[in-house]
Amino acid sequence: MSTLPSQDDDWCARLAMVEFAYNNGLHDDSIRTTPFHALYGFHPALLDVHPFVDDNPAAIDRTNDMVELMQVLHDDNNLARAQEQRYNDTSKQQRRRACC
Repeated sequence: MSTLPSQDDDWCARLAMVEFAYNNGLHDDSIRTTPFHALYGFHPALLDVHPFVDDNPAAIDRTNDMVELMQVLHDDNNLARAQEQRYNDTSKQQRRRACC
C-alpha cells in the first residue's frame, strides 16, 4: 500500500491517519464491510480536527466534501432501511390475508 511519499521521513506523525484509513476502507473480498464497522458495529465520524493538514486548504476542502458525502450516504441508507421495513411489513400482511 503506497500512502506516503518515499522522501517523507515524518511517517510517525501520519500513522494514526493511515491506520484510520485502513480500518475504514471497505474489505469487500473478506468481511464485506470495514474492519472498524465489523468490530464496533458502526462507522466512526470524522472529527473536525486536522492535525497535519491545517495549512493545506485543498486537503481541508476534500475532507469536508467527504464528511458531506458520508452524511448523504448515511441518510440514503436510513431511507433504504425504512423502505425495506415498509415492504416487509406489507408483504407480511399480504401473506397473512392470503392464508386466512
